[in-house]
Amino acid sequence: MSLFKKNRTPLLTKRDELYKTIISKLPIQNRIDYCESLICRIQFDLLKSKCRIQKRKFKKQLKAAKTEINNLKKL
Repeated sequence: MSLFKKNRTPLLTKRDELYKTIISKLPIQNRIDYCESLICRIQFDLLKSKCRIQKRKFKKQLKAAKTEINNLKKL
């Protein structure tokens, strides 16, 4: 048994309801475009946010979006 939590990459479908219900059914290029747009929006929100909890949420969503792009490019 490990004493440390494993850093699991969060899934975008668990963090973004719009992506889960609508975007994930679109062609790959549309999904990549959405993720790139989402990354830009999250980075802007990170700069403006003062709340540590909100920043942590944004960082997890940012990581999920980047991972999703990498997975889509492998397809």
